[in-house]
Amino acid sequence: MLNVVNDTEQIEKTPLMRECSQRSLFRAGMGIGLRLNGEMFGVLIAQQCCGPRQWEPFEIELMEQLATQVEIAIQQGQLYRQVQTFAANLECQVEERTAELHAADARTSKPESGERPASPCRLPRPADSYPGDANGV
Repeated sequence: MLNVVNDTEQIEKTPLMRECSQRSLFRAGMGIGLRLNGEMFGVLIAQQCCGPRQWEPFEIELMEQLATQVEIAIQQGQLYRQVQTFAANLECQVEERTAELHAADARTSKPESGERPASPCRLPRPADSYPGDANGV
């Protein structure tokens, strides 16, 4: 929700707003909440300190568009961080599994001379005919 204040001297202020306007000496401002996953994440604020200001409709629309773009950028940043974490975890899992396979391979007995090592894949041989194959090939 966008809040627009054209002149801080002409509105009733909450204690927080009064303190904020005294510290920063702003006379006009607008702020819009930034939401992330449906929850309030922060506030985007534009202020003018030199005097009151009548905010133009295009400025208000621009502020709303900027807030949307900031929300999208924050979400993309979080997604990018998640992808990096997932990629790093996957890489660790691949390295661990590769090490396990190498260790298992080293534990297996080496074939006697002239014998081929057993293949984990069994390819069909000519004797392994398919149903309906009269030649056995």
